[in-house]
Amino acid sequence: MTTSTGHRGVPYEEITEDAYSDAFVHGARAIPTRRGVLLDGGCPRCAGQMSYPLVDKVFRSPLPSAAQVPATDSKVVALLCTCPEDHPARPDGERGCGAYWNITLSAAT
Repeated sequence: MTTSTGHRGVPYEEITEDAYSDAFVHGARAIPTRRGVLLDGGCPRCAGQMSYPLVDKVFRSPLPSAAQVPATDSKVVALLCTCPEDHPARPDGERGCGAYWNITLSAAT
């Protein structure tokens, strides 16, 4: 049996707060993968554990020019809670508690 760490009483609500990005960044791990990075951490609103894959390598593309876009040292990425927790009032087909936030990813030096 898997035990979940999130707060089941937090109702679903599409919401953001300035503090969400800092809270996520300070508690998350960035795990390099063959295709990008996996962000692993807790949702800053409900504390549900989540993993968020970010792909930054394209192996096939219908647009040949897409591979010519230069990489930057940092980029802003939009994240949303994808925890598996049950949240009251969550619409069918949705995951997470509805929280969303932006983080800035920087290239490792």
